[in-house]
Amino acid sequence: MNMGESLPATDQNIGECIMYLSGEGNYIFGDEVSIDQYDYAIVKSLGKQLSSNSPFTQKQSYIGLRIVKKYSSLLARTGFDPETILDKQTFKWPFRTIDRTKSLYIDGEQIVLKSPFIADIVNKVKKRKTPSYYKGIYQAESKEWAFDYNEPNVEFMVNLIKGMNFNIDQKIKDDYESIIELKKNALDHYPMLTKETNGYVYNSNVIEVNDPRRAVMQSKLLGCNVFDDSVVDSMKPKKPLDKMLLGDSQKWFINSNLIPYLDIFSLLNTVDQCIIMCSSNSIEQLQTVVDNLFDNGYTGDDVCVMFRFTKNKDYFEGNKFIKNKGVNSFAPNKKIFIINEKIPKPLLSNDIDPQLVFSLLPTQPSHYKTQAWLESKPNVIYYTSSKPSGVDNCADM
Repeated sequence: MNMGESLPATDQNIGECIMYLSGEGNYIFGDEVSIDQYDYAIVKSLGKQLSSNSPFTQKQSYIGLRIVKKYSSLLARTGFDPETILDKQTFKWPFRTIDRTKSLYIDGEQIVLKSPFIADIVNKVKKRKTPSYYKGIYQAESKEWAFDYNEPNVEFMVNLIKGMNFNIDQKIKDDYESIIELKKNALDHYPMLTKETNGYVYNSNVIEVNDPRRAVMQSKLLGCNVFDDSVVDSMKPKKPLDKMLLGDSQKWFINSNLIPYLDIFSLLNTVDQCIIMCSSNSIEQLQTVVDNLFDNGYTGDDVCVMFRFTKNKDYFEGNKFIKNKGVNSFAPNKKIFIINEKIPKPLLSNDIDPQLVFSLLPTQPSHYKTQAWLESKPNVIYYTSSKPSGVDNCADM
C-alpha cells in the first residue's frame, strides 16, 4: 500500500483496518506497522481471526472501534478514511453470534454438558480423568462434554454448574436429589463392617477374627466402604498406611523416601495374594525387595520372581541371586509374585487375581494391556520417590 493512496470503498471498514495494523490478510507482505506494545497481542489476535474469515463478535467490535480510533492518524496516512469508518461504524461482515446455551441433559446413556467457555468449568472437567468411567469426551463441533451416565458423574456435573443458571433435565435433578439423600442416610442403605464379640462382621458374616486391618481390606474387596467406629478404634495405635486402608480410592502414592519397606509390606498381611512390580533394569531394587520380604518372615515358598534379567552387565548376577534365594519357581498358590513391566502369562492362565499390587516403577506402565490389567485391580500402590502422573491420592500424608 502506498502512502496517501486511497483504498477502494470495499476496504473502508474496521476489519480491514485491523488486518492492516496486524499485518494479516492482504497485508501480510506489507511493511510492519508500529503500534504500542500494549495493543500488539489483541491486534494480532483479531487480525488472525479476521484473516481466517471469522467475523467479530459484538464484544470484539467495541475493541475494534477503540483500536481504529486510537490509530486513526496512522490509518489516514495509508489510504483509510477512519473518520467515515468510525462515524458509520462500518464492519467487514455481520457480527458473529456465540452460542450461549447453558444446559445439562441426557443423551442415551450419557450426561451432556453444553456451555459457553467458562474457565473454571473447563479446568475441572479436564482434570477428571481417572478412573476411566469418570472421564468426559469433548465434542468440538457442538462444544459439548459427554460423560457416562452414572452416580459419580451426575453428582459431579450438578455440583460443578450449581448457581450458574444452567437448564438441567428433570431426571438429572431427580437422580441428583436421590444421590444426596442416599449419602445423608448412608448407613440405612449400605452394610458396614462392625466389630462384634466373635470378630469382625460384614453382611452378617464373620470375615476376620483378630486383625482389624485384614478385616477392613477383606470387607473392601466385598464392596464395603463404611466402617463402624469400633473398627477404626481397634486399629489404634494408628499406622502410616491406615489412610489407604480406610479410603475408597483404587490408586495410591506412597513416598519411598518417607515410608520404609517394613511399613508397606505390613499390608501383605491383609490379603491372600499380592503382586510387586519391579524394574527389569535394576538388580539392586530386586535384591532390596526380596531381602526385605525375607526379613519380614517370608521364604521361597511364599515368593516367586517371574522375570529374568536380560544380557546387560548385571544379568548374570541378577539371575544368580534369584536362583540362590530360591524364588525362581512358580506355583499358583504362592502369596507374592514379583513381576516386571509385563504381565506374565502364567498369572493369567492360572487366574491369579491379586487383591493388592505394589508398583515400584517410576511411572505408570506404558503398555495399554498392563494399564488395563492394573485398572481392574482393587488396590494399586505406587511406592516411588515421586508421584506418577494420574495418581492423586497420597497414603503417607
